Amino acid sequence: MVNQIPTTNPTHVSADPTNRARRGGSLVIRPAPDSALRTSPV
Repeated sequence: MVNQIPTTNPTHVSADPTNRARRGGSLVIRPAPDSALRTSPV
């Protein structure tokens, strides 16, 4: 899922790096909070 987010909206990610982190983090934390925190300490 983390790979699909940036791949689906490469322009949005480049234009707004904060948006990508917010969207990716929220989506990743939902299904696996432990995995997301371990994979992305940010």
